[in-house]
Amino acid sequence: MKLFEAVPNLSQGRDTAWLAQATQLLQGRPGLWLLGVDAGTDANRSVFTLVGEGPAMAQGLFDLYAFAAESLDMNQHQGNHPVIGALDVCPLVPLAQSSMADAQALALHLGEQVSTRLAIPLYLYQNSSLIQPSRSLSQIRKGGFTQLARRMFNGNRPDLGPHQPHPRFGAGVLGARPLMIAYNINLSRADLEQARALAHQLRNLRDQPESTRLQGVELLGWWLDRFHLAQISCNLRQYQICGMADVFFEVKRQAARMDISVTGSELVGLTPLNALLETRYSDPLAEASALDEALLSLGLGDLQDFDPATKILEYRLQALGGPCEI
Repeated sequence: MKLFEAVPNLSQGRDTAWLAQATQLLQGRPGLWLLGVDAGTDANRSVFTLVGEGPAMAQGLFDLYAFAAESLDMNQHQGNHPVIGALDVCPLVPLAQSSMADAQALALHLGEQVSTRLAIPLYLYQNSSLIQPSRSLSQIRKGGFTQLARRMFNGNRPDLGPHQPHPRFGAGVLGARPLMIAYNINLSRADLEQARALAHQLRNLRDQPESTRLQGVELLGWWLDRFHLAQISCNLRQYQICGMADVFFEVKRQAARMDISVTGSELVGLTPLNALLETRYSDPLAEASALDEALLSLGLGDLQDFDPATKILEYRLQALGGPCEI
C-alpha cells in the first residue's frame, strides 16, 4: 500500500461552522484518514493533516478545493499569515512504500483536475514545479493575494490553469516535498517588531557562509492577539538534520542576547514520532520517558495541552484504524 500525507492549509480559521463542514467532508472515506485540524484565529488559517492512499487522497483533496472555491472569498480575507488563495498551499508527502516520484505524479494529476475542472490557477512548487525548478513557496506568495493579479500579469504565471486569479479563490500552491514540521516558539517581553528583528537575526545566522546552524529552517516573527504573545514561526524542512530541539535552543540563545525570554513552543499539525525521540532525549530512556522529557524540555504545553495521542502522526493514525507504519 502506497501512502501519502497531505497538509492542506485553508484560509479560514475563525468560523467554527465552516470548519465543521470541511471536517465532515473528509471524514469516513475509505483509504483516507483525517488525523487533525489546527485552526488559528490570528492567522485566520486552518491546517488539515491527512494520510491516505493515492486515489482516495486525490478525490478527497479535489472535493476540498471545490468546497473552498464555493465557500470562501479571498476578497474578504483578513489574517496575519502570507496567503494567495482559499486553499492556499497543499503539500503532498511520500510515506510508506511511496517515493517522491509517486508524490510528484499525484500532485500533477490532482493539479490538472483542479485547474481544469474548477478553473483555479495553481503554482507547482518544490519538487513539482514545471516552469521554474525548485520554485519556493515564499517566492510564489510574495506580495500576497492583493498583488496576485499584478504579479501574474507581469510574468509570475502559474504552472497550471488560467493566467489570472480565480475571482473568489485566488490561486493555490501545490507540490510534492519531504515531510516538514511546522513549529512555533513562544516569546515573552517581546513585541511584533522585536520578534521580526529576532527572526531576521536568526535568518542571518542560518545564511552565513559555512554555517551549520538552523539548516533548512524558515523563520518568521509574528504576533498572536489571542495569547497576547509574539512568536518565531518555523518550518523545519530538514528536521532529521535540524530538529525541534536544535531550533528551540538556538532561538533561546539568540533571544537572550536581545533580553527576550522563550517560554515554550507549540506544534502546528502533527509530527512523526522520531522527531521527538531525538538522541539527546531517547538514548538511555524508554519511549514514554523520552517523550515526557522532550515535551517538558521544549515547553510544548505552554499555550495549551499537548496530547501525544493526537499530535504524533503514528499514534493518531493507528487510533483511527490506519496502517501501523508510515
